[in-house]
Amino acid sequence: MRNTQIFSILLIAILFASCTKEGLLSDPLSGTILELGFGWMEAAESCLDSNDHSTTYCGQAVWLDGTRVQIDLTALETGSINAQNPVLKEVMESKSIRYVYNPTSRTVTLFLSMGKVTLEWNESLGCLEGDLFDHDFLSICSSNTASSPGI
Repeated sequence: MRNTQIFSILLIAILFASCTKEGLLSDPLSGTILELGFGWMEAAESCLDSNDHSTTYCGQAVWLDGTRVQIDLTALETGSINAQNPVLKEVMESKSIRYVYNPTSRTVTLFLSMGKVTLEWNESLGCLEGDLFDHDFLSICSSNTASSPGI
């Protein structure tokens, strides 16, 4: 009986010590693109602006989950972009693209077969922006404003 009480006290002490203040008080949106105002399975405006074309092509990006995003640009449907560059072609044709969000730098890295591309958070515009290839800029903009404190 005494051994059971000691074991119980020891187990409770271990469980209590493993809880941290940060773990108890952390924001559930922290560490995901949700903290930037995006939502899972919600369309966000996505545009491709290239110095090779006179038109900016827009469509939508849908964050499928914490690891995949689907980008759909209207230019692909109309066939108005001739994507000679393999990076542009992959972004425009992908069903979904694997990504990693870095909450410290507030960046999203897209992993493409030709390499990776990092999109940086532009607080004033509420958009992730990055250069896909030689002045071909991709932006994904949140329709909501980020509501995390200290932003």
